[in-house]
Amino acid sequence: MTAIAPLPARRPHPRTSRAAAIRVAVTDAPAAIRGRLEECVDPEDGIVIVDEGPTSIDSADLVILSVDARDEQLSRLRALARSTRVVALVDPHAPGVVVRAVHAGAVGCLARGRVDADELVRAVREVMAGGSWVSPSVAPTLLELIRTGVPDTVEPARPDSMTDREAEILSLIARGLSNTAIAGLLVISEKTVKNHINRAYAKLGVENREEAIATWTGAGADEVAVAA
Repeated sequence: MTAIAPLPARRPHPRTSRAAAIRVAVTDAPAAIRGRLEECVDPEDGIVIVDEGPTSIDSADLVILSVDARDEQLSRLRALARSTRVVALVDPHAPGVVVRAVHAGAVGCLARGRVDADELVRAVREVMAGGSWVSPSVAPTLLELIRTGVPDTVEPARPDSMTDREAEILSLIARGLSNTAIAGLLVISEKTVKNHINRAYAKLGVENREEAIATWTGAGADEVAVAA
């Protein structure tokens, strides 16, 4: 079991009435992580952590959602982001999850297990002021992806039976990524990538990578470059 480091000394913050406090819901986080976040704030910060129930989440000013590589987590983030500000609690060493969380609508990313009181208060206030926040330990992941080139995703018209994940993988293939690179970006196994590709081929009515790219992008066969 990973030990939770003691919290650093608190900086004083102006007193704020509980009625005016920013209501923050923490959801889908392990009990130890949620407990640590609850310890990070008090009403004097102008922030309160509310219960995790649906009513509390609906009335929260901001939701901190623990996000991993599961599609259902990203779908939930996307749904919540339509009506409230969402900050994703992520593994800083999972670049695919970080990028997908941002694409799904997260206005900030906090490093799971590394958030101290000062950072949490600053992040909440920055986001509530209309800004965004990225934990220092998450920032290098985003910068590295920018340096190496985060593939733009293109999504042409697709068969109704095609899933979001199959479409996502086809778009990555069309950008020239290999199966290994796709697996690393999406934090899934290469076998899972291949399974999605095979199902996508069947739905497009193609038999290989070149045909899939040409059909998906509308490019001619002589324009298609395939990753090794």
